[in-house]
Amino acid sequence: MSFLPQMITGERAPMHRCLKHESKPSRNGIAINRRWYRKRFKGLLLVMFLCPAMCSSAWSAGEVHEFPSRQSVETTPSIATKGPRITLGPVQIGGPKDKYKAIYLTAWFEKTVGGSGVPDFVRFDLLSVVKRRSLDVDLYVQLIADGRKLAPGSNRWAVKNIERDPRVIGERIEMKLSIEEFRSIANAKNLTVKYDAIPFEVSDQVLAGLREFAKQIPSPQ
Repeated sequence: MSFLPQMITGERAPMHRCLKHESKPSRNGIAINRRWYRKRFKGLLLVMFLCPAMCSSAWSAGEVHEFPSRQSVETTPSIATKGPRITLGPVQIGGPKDKYKAIYLTAWFEKTVGGSGVPDFVRFDLLSVVKRRSLDVDLYVQLIADGRKLAPGSNRWAVKNIERDPRVIGERIEMKLSIEEFRSIANAKNLTVKYDAIPFEVSDQVLAGLREFAKQIPSPQ
């Protein structure tokens, strides 16, 4: 066979030359490894710079944070009823006091298409910022307008990450008030929101905003 003379004469077959040629350039291998690590290092730096910004955006988009008060009445479109939503707030009505850092109030209702129909109710929402890690299970909230006590049915749930402080938690309470009940609250000279035994007196400025908000509610024909 053809490879016998090559073995006798000591000559190397071309295949051996190819193998030797392929295993020869060790420096190129080192250069390739350096390029590989350089690319990975650049990618790691990019992730380190982008990750905090992305996490911050996700935190802001997905969680509720403490916000400044908005006293003005605003009108925004409602997808559910295809009519405008009239909103007052959120406006701070109390705090810091006792275990509460702040109490916020939001009132809103939705007009029907055309704006002529009287809404069935007004939403009266409260958001509290509590300086604790847990909430009271048997919390009792009252609205006291000129001595008249109102305790409408409500839904309540915890709001996590209301501030970037693990020692603080939030609680949202949603109430439904009839138009008559809300008008009595808006026209009251004194309004108190009472969390168990802790009262929060609503300022005259907030009461003026509630009266302005009540003017937006259509009257029955």
